[in-house]
Amino acid sequence: RQLEKQSRFRTPADRVRPLEWRIAVVRIRLSDGTFLQGYFGAQEPVSRLYEFLAESFVDGARDEFQLTTPPPVKILPQSGPESVADFDLGPSATINVRFSDKIRHGR
Repeated sequence: RQLEKQSRFRTPADRVRPLEWRIAVVRIRLSDGTFLQGYFGAQEPVSRLYEFLAESFVDGARDEFQLTTPPPVKILPQSGPESVADFDLGPSATINVRFSDKIRHGR
């Protein structure tokens, strides 16, 4: 009979759980307090979130923006191989938008 390891003796490999979700419900909080909600596959690249938000702008006036997680703040990359699952955005998450004027001023 195999004994279960005490938590302090578990390795990171012991703690990894299989992905329990395939679809993430992501809410994007805009600066005016409204939300834009979309459904994304766990393995979709994070860049798809940027595309989703950019498609929602009618006038194209918002060219520069960043998507960030709530504290501790992580800036989601605009390109690259990282997936929605890599940033633990499922099964549901709320992320924030920083538009260009706030990016330039560091707020």
